Amino acid sequence: MDSTSRSLGLAVFRDIFGLSSPYDEQLEYFLSFWDRVESGAAVTAVLRMPTGYGKTEALISPYFAQALSKRWILAPRLIYTLPTQALCNQMLERISIYIERANRQFGTNLKRGIQHGGRSSDPYLMADIVVTTFDQLLYAYGRCMKDIGDRPDIPAGSISLSYVVFDEAHMYSAYTHALTRAFIEILSESAIPVALATATMPENLLKQMIERVPNVISVEFKGTNPLNRNVHLNVVNDPLVHKGELNSWALTALQEANNALVVCNTVSTARTVYRQLSDRFPEVYLVHSRYKPPDRSILEKNVVSALGKEGSRKGIVVSTQVCEAGLDISADTMLTECAPADSLIQRSGRCARWKGMSGRIFIAKPETFAPYEDNYVQPTWDFLTKHRSLNLADWQETIAFLNILPYAVDEIAASEALDELYEATLYAESRPDRLSAREESFVTVALTDRPSPDESVNIPYSIAQGDPQFRRRALETDSKGNIRWWDFSDSEWKTRSMFEPYGVYKGKPGAYDLSEGLSW
Repeated sequence: MDSTSRSLGLAVFRDIFGLSSPYDEQLEYFLSFWDRVESGAAVTAVLRMPTGYGKTEALISPYFAQALSKRWILAPRLIYTLPTQALCNQMLERISIYIERANRQFGTNLKRGIQHGGRSSDPYLMADIVVTTFDQLLYAYGRCMKDIGDRPDIPAGSISLSYVVFDEAHMYSAYTHALTRAFIEILSESAIPVALATATMPENLLKQMIERVPNVISVEFKGTNPLNRNVHLNVVNDPLVHKGELNSWALTALQEANNALVVCNTVSTARTVYRQLSDRFPEVYLVHSRYKPPDRSILEKNVVSALGKEGSRKGIVVSTQVCEAGLDISADTMLTECAPADSLIQRSGRCARWKGMSGRIFIAKPETFAPYEDNYVQPTWDFLTKHRSLNLADWQETIAFLNILPYAVDEIAASEALDELYEATLYAESRPDRLSAREESFVTVALTDRPSPDESVNIPYSIAQGDPQFRRRALETDSKGNIRWWDFSDSEWKTRSMFEPYGVYKGKPGAYDLSEGLSW
């Protein structure tokens, strides 16, 4: 690693990202990656850094270094992969600023693209920098992208000429982790540069993700609390809600707070809390996953206006897991139900989030661990009760907490995923029909006479099948209890007795409102 490479890296962080003093780990990632690229060797890298410390800038620095040095020796394209559409939308805005700076200052003409279920501007993944979801990347590689006619091989060809980043990898399920590992192995074997990045993936799982890939560059954040955040932890043995009522300790904590974030494990609990707080406090916001996309976007903007860095810093936000990523907000007081350690760490990043801030976190033991598995929440709770002075603002303490989780790659699923991905490559005369990016399927509730993504809400298939109230209260049915579903081939509503995964079903008009979303 010579002084020229270091000077180049510093210039990228200064001139493109506006960072005059990057963290040591950001520069370490760039130098290790760039050195490998200059040697002509294939590059696979892993980066684990806390949320808010510039993980994104470290990941994309080698790509932008090509623009500054005018040496396109890494790849002509960057594909930045994220778990959710919301994260993709935010990342596109962030990277667009850097693209504009590079084009203005260094004479490049970089183009951007976004590809996911809600926004499809680049189905062939042909832009210089493409932000996409994991499922779109998977289907692009597998030659089963929709709406590209008889040219299914073009997106796969685009991947072959790219630097591929898998960011926020901790947010995936065990099934998707298996797919990601198989994907990384294939890209590595094909000498396609690839990076895996995470904030809260346990060390054991992280090792399994790359254990069959040689010569991996690994960069780990070594600091403790450089932002000088102060977060006081309170472990509460009582639940947040008991018999449908908000517990008195929770109400007292909220009355003492300048602003607050309440995080519930289920939508039903979040609604209960929201209704009770709305009767007591003037500014209360609710956000969860069961809103129509335009409504959720409005609600999230309202939340940022309240608890964002430039917001009013007033009000109470009630949320579910959706706050764990994508919402750039900070509360002085947080109340949360106990969840797996990685989820709690993500949530804690929304309390006293910015430099020099102080806050309080109350972690309550819920009456049930649903929707999480007991073997992930119980060890988390046991650790918290034994380490009540845990500092969730300290990275090293956070990692020790995180590593208690028994997460592991599903080896059977990983093997099957690898076979399916190889078949997608080998049997070019037909498209694969067994590729699925997620183990959990969903159904769509349409809230207009003609289905539209902006007027629909997705519900997990397991809930649709397992909750009889969903059918009765949220969907239109006939006199026999049959549900109405949209037949795309005939473009009309028909009836059937059973749900099918990914089906579109007609919702009752009264089952949805702007304040609480789809409810039943």
